[in-house]
Amino acid sequence: MARVTRKALDLALASSKALKPPISIAWQYAKTEMAPPMTLNFFHGKVGQNLEGIVSKTVDSFIRGLEKKLRDMDAEERRKIHEKEASIKTAQEKAKLKAMAKEQERKKNEAEKLKKKTGTAESKDAIKSDKKPEMQAGSQQVKKVEAKPQQQPAKKVDTNVKMKGKPQPKESKESSKNKDAKQAPKK
Repeated sequence: MARVTRKALDLALASSKALKPPISIAWQYAKTEMAPPMTLNFFHGKVGQNLEGIVSKTVDSFIRGLEKKLRDMDAEERRKIHEKEASIKTAQEKAKLKAMAKEQERKKNEAEKLKKKTGTAESKDAIKSDKKPEMQAGSQQVKKVEAKPQQQPAKKVDTNVKMKGKPQPKESKESSKNKDAKQAPKK
């Protein structure tokens, strides 16, 4: 229903905005050409101008009213969308909290079972930190591996090799003249 109302209001707004200038031009023509000769002073005088002002204000207020209704409808739609998004977000947060509570409960149960079976100190630590004993042992192994960095042999660099892109030593003017003389063909 709201879509039909929205379309009707859009159509009324567009038509009223489009029809206002032609109707005002038609009114100016009609009051000059079509009014009976004895009423020209009435339409062109102060009473006629007051009448035109009242009609103009009425039309403007009608257009503003339509625009306001359309803005209100848009705001209501945005509000409903915002409420839906908020309710979805709260539902997701509740589900997340439930899942976290179940996970903690599962970890506690698992730690208690492990404690009953082994009775070790690792199970007590697991209850306090809510972590699996296997994960704690695995993290200790990783730390041991990280503590021993491997040393790589240093690469030897040959300093005698010319590298690309390095500037060559500049020759003196005399030596370049000698080269030009040697390269020039003899006549």
